[in-house]
Amino acid sequence: MEPRFNPEQILAVSRGFMESRILITGAELDLFTLLADEPLTAEQAAERTGYHLRPLVVILDALSALGFLVKKDDRYQTDPDAQPFLRSDSPRSVLPMILHAGGIWANWSQL
Repeated sequence: MEPRFNPEQILAVSRGFMESRILITGAELDLFTLLADEPLTAEQAAERTGYHLRPLVVILDALSALGFLVKKDDRYQTDPDAQPFLRSDSPRSVLPMILHAGGIWANWSQL
């Protein structure tokens, strides 16, 4: 009989929060709406939002690695297939549910 668990499975569960936190942070900063209409450099995005450049680059690159943003020639844009669900001005947006998950996250962090 094979064991029910292996180290890779256990570690995958322990790291499962990372992708969720990246998506929630992108939603909290409303980066998907900002980057929906035109691709922007990180510098342009920082200028428009007032966010600090270095941490903004980290989140933009992470969102790109997850496929929510497309990065081309140092410009970021919300993936066209994700835009209807991630733009705050879209009637099909799931951002309120993602932001709610962020609130739950804060509560669960107190366990």
